[in-house]
Amino acid sequence: MKIATIDNNWAEEWPLDVVSYIKHLLEEAVNDLFYKPTYASYEELFGGDFKLVEELEDCRDIRVVVDESRLDSILNVAGVVDYASSLGDYWVFLNCTNNSGGDTYFIPKKFHTIDTIANTFALTQKDMLCF
Repeated sequence: MKIATIDNNWAEEWPLDVVSYIKHLLEEAVNDLFYKPTYASYEELFGGDFKLVEELEDCRDIRVVVDESRLDSILNVAGVVDYASSLGDYWVFLNCTNNSGGDTYFIPKKFHTIDTIANTFALTQKDMLCF
């Protein structure tokens, strides 16, 4: 898994769609009234890191809500995350773990054959419609 940081040159190696998405988020954050130019990391700014999944095993740490009292790995069971969208050849999953946000995962759609990942996307999309 690749992790974007303020200090590395991640944009040179990541897919253009993903780079554009993150760039848009950064531009929106800088224009926000609460932005402080002293933020030293994406985790400090967005509450988590941007993570580009490369191998299926990279998904092991992505937790989904299975029911009111249970979280589990997305590789074990389908559930919901806080936000899911489609971005070109990737699914974007956000898990909010604090008041600032959480980690954002870019998961290649080539893993669509993994039912728990595809079903998590569908369940989250359905859950998001309820708001």
